Amino acid sequence: MNKKGLILGCSLGLLMGCDSQMDNSVTSQNTALQSEIAELITRSKSDMVFIEGGEFMMGDFGPLDKEKTGGLYYGIGDYGVRTIHKVRLKSYSLSRYQITFHDYLLYRKSKGLGNPYPIEHITAENRQDGFNSKFENKKWLKISTNTPESPRQSETPAFLPWEAAQEYCQWLGEQTGLPYSLPTEAQWEYAARNRGQFVLYPTDNGLFEPGRNVPSDEQQQQRSRLGGIDSFPVGSFPATPLGLYDMGYNKFEWVNDWFDPDYYSHSPEANPQGPAEAVFTDGYGGTGFSKVVRGYEYPTDLQMTFSRTKHKLWLEYTPEVFDGFYYVTARCAINSERPVN
Repeated sequence: MNKKGLILGCSLGLLMGCDSQMDNSVTSQNTALQSEIAELITRSKSDMVFIEGGEFMMGDFGPLDKEKTGGLYYGIGDYGVRTIHKVRLKSYSLSRYQITFHDYLLYRKSKGLGNPYPIEHITAENRQDGFNSKFENKKWLKISTNTPESPRQSETPAFLPWEAAQEYCQWLGEQTGLPYSLPTEAQWEYAARNRGQFVLYPTDNGLFEPGRNVPSDEQQQQRSRLGGIDSFPVGSFPATPLGLYDMGYNKFEWVNDWFDPDYYSHSPEANPQGPAEAVFTDGYGGTGFSKVVRGYEYPTDLQMTFSRTKHKLWLEYTPEVFDGFYYVTARCAINSERPVN
C-alpha cells in the first residue's frame, strides 16, 4: 500500500471509530432517558391514592356545620360557593403529589422539547406588557434546578399553563393505558375534605397550624432566599388523612373545569364536569375564558377546602414556548372506579 492509501485508510479507521463512539454515546443517552421515563411511569402509578366515591354537599358548608358556626357561612362567599349543592362521585384516584419540575422537564425531554421560556423569545405583545423573556428564562432555570443550598429544588411544583398540565397528565395516560386527566373541581374538593367531610383546611388534622402542617411566613421567606421562590418541595409538610400532600398551600392548582361563577346553581348531581363551554368572565384572574383553580398561592387561614377562584387561559398556547409565567401547578387524577395499585 502506498503512503496516500495508508493515510486514507487510517483516516477512515479514525472516522469509523469516532462514529462508533458517537453511536454508543447516543445509545447510552437514549437508554438512560428511557430508564428515567420508566421510573417516572412506575412512580406515577404508585403515588396514586384511591378515593372511594360517595355523596357530599359541595360549597361553603357553614350553615350545615351548625355545631361550629351556629348555621352561619364561614364567610368565603366568592364565586358562588355559598350555593351548597349535592354531588355524587364515582370512585377515582388522585396523585398524592403535585407535578414537579423534575417530572415535567423529563416529560418535555421525552418529547424532544426544551426550555419553554427560551431567552431569545420576546414577542411584540410581551414587549408592550414589559415582559422580560431573559429574566423569566433565568427564573425558570433557577427554580427548577437543584443547587447545593436547595438540593430538592427540582421537586418543587412545576408552574404550568392549563394546557401543559393537561398534556402531561394525558401523556401519563398514553404511557400506562390508564384514563389520566386533571381532576374535576368536585373531585378536588371531595378529596381535600377527606371524602366530603366538614373539613375546613386540607391538612393532617383539619387545622391551620403554620410552621407545622403549613409553611409559616418565616419558612417562606427562608425558602425564597434559597430557591428564588417560596414554594416547597412536594411532601415537605404532613399529608391529609387520605395521604395527599400540599392540598391548598403550595401554589394554586388547575382543575379540569371551565370557570363559571354561577355553575353551582345548576351543577348536575352525578359526577359534575363543569360547564360544557367556556364562559367569558371579568375580574380577578384576568378578563377572558378561565379555568377553575383550587388552593392558593401562599398559606392563609382564609383559604378553605371549598374556596374557588379562576385563572384565564392564554389564547395562543403552544407546547414549545409559553408566553406567560404562571404560578399555578396541578396534580393528575385517574378516572377508574378500581384502584390502580
